[in-house]
Amino acid sequence: SFHPVKIITTGEGGMAVTGALDGSLLWWRDGRPLGPIRRSKLGAIWALQPLKDGSVLVGADNGMVQRWWPSGAAEAAIPSGQGSVRCLAVLDDGTWVSGGEDGTVRLWRKGIPQAPIGPRAFGSIAALSTWGGRNLAWSVDGGGMVLWRAGPPQRVFQIRGKILRALQPGEAGTILGLDNQGYIFGWHWPKAPPWLQDSGQTSVRALLVTENGVLVTGGWDGTLRQWDGLQPLPNSLQTNQGPVRILQQLQNGSLLVGGDRKSTRLNSSHANISYAVFCLKKK
Repeated sequence: SFHPVKIITTGEGGMAVTGALDGSLLWWRDGRPLGPIRRSKLGAIWALQPLKDGSVLVGADNGMVQRWWPSGAAEAAIPSGQGSVRCLAVLDDGTWVSGGEDGTVRLWRKGIPQAPIGPRAFGSIAALSTWGGRNLAWSVDGGGMVLWRAGPPQRVFQIRGKILRALQPGEAGTILGLDNQGYIFGWHWPKAPPWLQDSGQTSVRALLVTENGVLVTGGWDGTLRQWDGLQPLPNSLQTNQGPVRILQQLQNGSLLVGGDRKSTRLNSSHANISYAVFCLKKK
């Protein structure tokens, strides 16, 4: 399933934002809400993506993409033409990218969606990530992964069968993912073949490469694990928040973790929210 709440870094000083099933947005700083809840008319929010100016792209169940600022100002919503917008990303040159329920991935030029890139998938786009700044990787709900290199010339490579629930750029051009059986997937394409590593966690659902290159994985069993290359470090952290679904890092080095509604660390105050948010500070 997709995350009813996304947590992202959005600007200076460790700011973050959450989006909820009722279409509401809430900005945070240092674990506390900033101002009132912002009410959009988008319906369920499935994707959030920060932009360099501090605004946030919002992708919604009704197929719209809308740009919001912490002040509550928003641009007009734009139809993506993709059904529900499930994933968002931004290339290094500022180009927006959206992945849709209809199995397409689109680049956006000056706020306008362009023709789909790469092959059309037989299933919703499950995860989307930049790769090397100008390139993209995405996975499909029904299985399969696509690597798209901007070029020139453009290049597309597909893997069939593997279902990846999260994608994240790693070091030295590696793309990392999580499959639905608790394995970490890695690929330094085209320099090396893909590899799989058992995470030792129950159904890993979230991963993050920190600013200093450390891989962190979050499991359905509520644990966080750090990795040294392909070797897990011995001490995993039990969050006691239920399944870990989302991991993000703030500028002050803290980790933001999205768990289920059992969490009592921080209540987001959203209506119909399915996951709670808490912060683990870097020691």
